[in-house]
Amino acid sequence: DVVRFLLLPGAAGRDVQLATSCPKLFEGRSLKEQREVLHTAKGRNSSNTAAAAGTALLKTLSGGVAPTEHVAAPDVHVDSVREVADCGVRLPAAAALLRRMAPSASPLKLAEALLVM
Repeated sequence: DVVRFLLLPGAAGRDVQLATSCPKLFEGRSLKEQREVLHTAKGRNSSNTAAAAGTALLKTLSGGVAPTEHVAAPDVHVDSVREVADCGVRLPAAAALLRRMAPSASPLKLAEALLVM
């Protein structure tokens, strides 16, 4: 479990190795689990793992559709993009995904996400 590993003493010293393993570790994980890894990595100063978690999270949210297509935007998805931006990772990708979510996003949630950026 990635979160438990991140909580071990000295795990930040293995940040690069864990980040390279993240794509495989995130396959089939829920949005909630991915968000938890993002928060834990940020809190433990594991910037490479946070970036890998942010990338996986944005990939999950984009749903594998073409980069120019609209993506459905329930509040939890917009909040997840905001959390990625709040960690300071993958800002261009987060902004691009928010732009694709904008037509169906809650105006309040969209504004909150944009303010973080």
